[in-house]
Amino acid sequence: MHIQPWMVRLVLICFLLFFHPALHAEEAAPASEPVTFADAALEQAVRGQLQLADGPVTIRHMNSLLSLSLDTRISDLGGLEHAANLRSLSVDAAPVQDFTPIASLSNLETLSIQHTSLADLSFASGLGKLQVLLVPDNELRDLSPLAGLPDLLTCDLTGNRIQSLEPLSHTPRLTFLLASHNEIEDLRPLAPLPFLSQVELGFNRIQDPSPLRRLSQLTILDVQNNEIEDMSVLQGFPSLYEAKVRNNPVNADSLQLIGRMKQEGEVKLDTDAITVYVNGEVQPYPFEPLLQDDVTLVPMRAIFEKLGASVAWDDTTRTVTARKQTKQIVIQAGSETAAVNGTPLQMGTAPIIAHDTLMVPLRFVSEALGAEVEWIAPSQQIRIRLDY
Repeated sequence: MHIQPWMVRLVLICFLLFFHPALHAEEAAPASEPVTFADAALEQAVRGQLQLADGPVTIRHMNSLLSLSLDTRISDLGGLEHAANLRSLSVDAAPVQDFTPIASLSNLETLSIQHTSLADLSFASGLGKLQVLLVPDNELRDLSPLAGLPDLLTCDLTGNRIQSLEPLSHTPRLTFLLASHNEIEDLRPLAPLPFLSQVELGFNRIQDPSPLRRLSQLTILDVQNNEIEDMSVLQGFPSLYEAKVRNNPVNADSLQLIGRMKQEGEVKLDTDAITVYVNGEVQPYPFEPLLQDDVTLVPMRAIFEKLGASVAWDDTTRTVTARKQTKQIVIQAGSETAAVNGTPLQMGTAPIIAHDTLMVPLRFVSEALGAEVEWIAPSQQIRIRLDY
């Protein structure tokens, strides 16, 4: 067999690559190379996690780190970029300004940066294995870098300045979203996220919650302190367990729906809306009952007529007269004293004019007409029983 020159060169190259000791020394050098930390407190935290008291911290040491929790003394993350196999990192309440070293930690699965001045998530765009991101109480506005995180399961954005959730529409596995205390108005980006189970959106600027209807897996919903009038979305979740809806300007139909849901008891409702039942039937008042001096006030005509009384209103004196059989009740706006068959009685608070309607004390009126009244505090219910 005739040996060609190229064959000789190939053998030499193979020898150099696999057997030459000098080349092996060069490959081993990076793993034993010392790591320089910009912050002594960071080096101390790393040594503590490694249980390494003496000697240099090397690349090999950094590669062995899987979890690291940093304290509030640390202000510079320089050197952390060498922890290539880190799975969990916490940088809570630390005065860090530059988070870019985290961009190199491509194996991160859990990242917590809470109560800092974090305003830019650009470093997170390449963290493709990230499953849990906790960044509450920061200065975030733009979520664009999160669009590249297909494995994201939990995202806590509470207490930032976020207006748009659109990047989250590209996180198909998202299951838990906490985004209260932001500036969010549009919920349409959440519609294509079929696995969302817990959604907290309290204290935002939401008017239309209807995009949430498609979230068939939803079990916990918080939309308190928004601008929602129509709460009909509540009846579309087969797995819903708990809902917080207080402090919204809900309409009459929604008040009635909330009342029915309270009565059925299948969903734990946190609401400030007082629901009134007469003989088990929810009362569809055109606006919410008012609470004054711990006394519940309701529209006078609605309650009197429901309890079987006729009503006459004198606009000049702002006085209502209700009659039922032998009983006559006279109530005047602004006066705590009512007359029942001519006998003056104290009502506990003065009726007021609201929504162009006289609002009267519910318990006083009901009991004066012979009804029994029960207050159920945990569910904000008033139950009235009357034999007509």
